[in-house]
Amino acid sequence: MDKLFFAAVSSTAPVATGYVNGNPTDGDPTTGVGATEPGAYWFYMITMELLNLISGAGITFNGAVLTQVFAAVQAIANTAAAAAQSAAISAATSLAAAARTGAVSDVVALFTGSNASYTANGWQVLPGGGIRNWTSQAVVGAANTTVTVTYAKPFTTFSAIPVPSVVDPARSGDESNFLGLSVVSYSLTGCVIAMGQNGGGARNVTLGTLCDGK
Repeated sequence: MDKLFFAAVSSTAPVATGYVNGNPTDGDPTTGVGATEPGAYWFYMITMELLNLISGAGITFNGAVLTQVFAAVQAIANTAAAAAQSAAISAATSLAAAARTGAVSDVVALFTGSNASYTANGWQVLPGGGIRNWTSQAVVGAANTTVTVTYAKPFTTFSAIPVPSVVDPARSGDESNFLGLSVVSYSLTGCVIAMGQNGGGARNVTLGTLCDGK
């Protein structure tokens, strides 16, 4: 499409002076009402509207091509669709990233803050309501000794049998030097561990326990 007319064209664009806003009519000869006359400005107005649509879509005017208005509308629609898709993908990506960050934060929160105490005598609340307690306490002169262990976070409904262990760096290599450990009793709040000396004499050790419950 282009500004093509058969004859009587001007290099100067017409102006809207003298035009009135209204609806076209065929006129009525019997009453002396004339038919509507579009005028040069009307042709110019319609032509420029269409040409601006074409150029706005990045298409060069061509009077020999009669599908440029359709191509312009299609191009603008495709551009808008692509922009909308890009915006939707960007928004979805941002939301997904935020959701992942939130999910990670939620998981981390399950194992930190008020849900845990990472100390020598600490505890961890597990997802689902489980609790894990661990203890570490020095035992002086361990030899046929009974040690009472108190959990930092008491269980409320269930305690598994605790697992005792001992750090005894002064004795190694000979089984007669090892300290035997046994669970005498256990409850929701702690346990009693018996340390039986097998040999090597009394010495200072560190007793540890690990217990799960709820």
